[in-house]
Amino acid sequence: MIKNSDFQVFVAIVDRRDADLFSTLENNHDDRELVWGFRKNDLGVWIKINPGDVVCMVLEDTVRISMCGSVRKTYIDSGFPKNWGLDVRTLQMTHVVYFTRLQKFTKMLDNVQEYIIQNNMNLPGIYKVPKKYIGQIKEEELRVGDKLVIKKPVDLDGPPARIKSNVVRFIRDTQKSRLLKNVYGNRCQVCDYRLEIGTNTYYSEVHHIRPLNEGGNDDFNNMIVLCPTHHAEFDYGVICINEDITHVVDKNSNRVGTITVNVDHDISMENIKYNLKKVCTR
Repeated sequence: MIKNSDFQVFVAIVDRRDADLFSTLENNHDDRELVWGFRKNDLGVWIKINPGDVVCMVLEDTVRISMCGSVRKTYIDSGFPKNWGLDVRTLQMTHVVYFTRLQKFTKMLDNVQEYIIQNNMNLPGIYKVPKKYIGQIKEEELRVGDKLVIKKPVDLDGPPARIKSNVVRFIRDTQKSRLLKNVYGNRCQVCDYRLEIGTNTYYSEVHHIRPLNEGGNDDFNNMIVLCPTHHAEFDYGVICINEDITHVVDKNSNRVGTITVNVDHDISMENIKYNLKKVCTR
């Protein structure tokens, strides 16, 4: 076992406006380009990141950890962002983290994922995860030098097979999302909670009842407004809307809450049935 004091874990919530850059990093296989830039407003936490620490990357509005990287070094490089583009946003990303490697979510990070959900972490920035959420790495999970690796079964040893693939991204209609949020005053349709992030400034999220990558349409009849916590529960299929669109139910069809629906907000019954049958039973 490796004690949790041996390294730190950070969560980086990536601004959704940087989604294209994030997708490039996520699908990059060149170790020389495993880097991410942060802005000056993240400096307070960025300076605490050391070689060997772990940074978990989460795209804003998704709540889920997409990938994690073992830090090789950090560096302030005013010229580095030019490799990404010359727009104002990328030129501000001067506080750089170089990764030794990136890997997808592992079971070791279950507690870190729980920490993100419990604390409604969805505002872009870097956050240090408390030690109690890191736990200990199991025997089959090892740190080698400054690399975080997963020990493989003997019969899987050797280089992995490679395939060429295309990445498909769904372009969401953010104007519709904003309009629907305004209808509900940024209040969650399940718990009525409204997250205040500034003076008279509130935050909420829009959930697609039938996922876009499963044929769902990007329209009001497939959208509901939620707080980050309930958005995560819907995404994971922990809860769903019942067929009369009045209650929220769990996987066993037990009522666990109600849902508020504006009289002018028509939700598709087809999407509700798909969600109950395909998503809430996973």
